[in-house]
Amino acid sequence: MLERFTQKARTVVVHAQQEAREFGAAEVRTEHLLAAMLAAGSGQAYEVLTGAGVTVEGVRSEAIRLGGAQGGGQGRGLGADDAEALRSIGIDLEAVQESVENSFGPGALSNPAVAPKTGRLPFTKEAKKTLELALREAIALHHDYIGTEHLLLGLVRQRDTLGYRILVSSGVDPDGIGDTVKRRVSAGPARKPGPLARLFGRNRAGDGSATGDDPATRGGPGARHGRDDEQPDGGRAA
Repeated sequence: MLERFTQKARTVVVHAQQEAREFGAAEVRTEHLLAAMLAAGSGQAYEVLTGAGVTVEGVRSEAIRLGGAQGGGQGRGLGADDAEALRSIGIDLEAVQESVENSFGPGALSNPAVAPKTGRLPFTKEAKKTLELALREAIALHHDYIGTEHLLLGLVRQRDTLGYRILVSSGVDPDGIGDTVKRRVSAGPARKPGPLARLFGRNRAGDGSATGDDPATRGGPGARHGRDDEQPDGGRAA
C-alpha cells in the first residue's frame, strides 16, 4: 500500500513518528498523525486544516490537555482534570513538574524509556485504521494514489479517537472538514477505477465510506477529482 502514497503522504507518516517521539510515546496515535499533517507544511490536508483555523501548536497543546502529558494518555501522564483534582487538595502539579525538572533535567517526568530513540514506532489500532480508511477513501474516489487528503478523510471518520476529539475541542466540525476535503478533490476530470480499485477487486464505498451515494464523490457522471501537487513512485500523477 505504501508504494501508492504520494510523497507528501509519506512525509506525514514520517512526521507522525517524530511527533510520537517528541511526546515520549511508545506508539504512533491519531493525534500524532493529525499534528504531522500540519507539521508537513503543505498538502491538501494541511491547507484544509489551516483554513479551518487548526494549527500544529494547538493540536499539540490539546493532545496534552485531553490525553495527558504523553500526548495521547491511555494510562500515561496527567491531564487537565488530574491537575485540577490535585490542585483541590493543595498540590500544584505544574510546580511539582518544574521542581523535578530543575533537579533532574527537562523531560524528567516524560518517561522517555517508553519511546525508543531509534527504529520505527508501531502504530496503534486506531492509527492503523486511519491508514486503512485512507485507502478505502482513495478507492471510493477512483484515485490511483493515497494523498494527505485521504489520510485526513480516514482520520475524521473515527469518532472515538483523540485526533477526532482534538478537532472538536478546537471548535472544528470534523464532518465539515471531510466535506471540505471532498469539495477540494472535485477539481479534476472524472476518472475510471484506478489500480487501487482493481487491486482490491471492487469499489468499497459501500462498506461505510464517508463518500456516500453522491455520484460526484463516487466517481460517477460529472465527478471531478483534485489531488496534492505531487507524484507517487513511478512518476504517475498524484
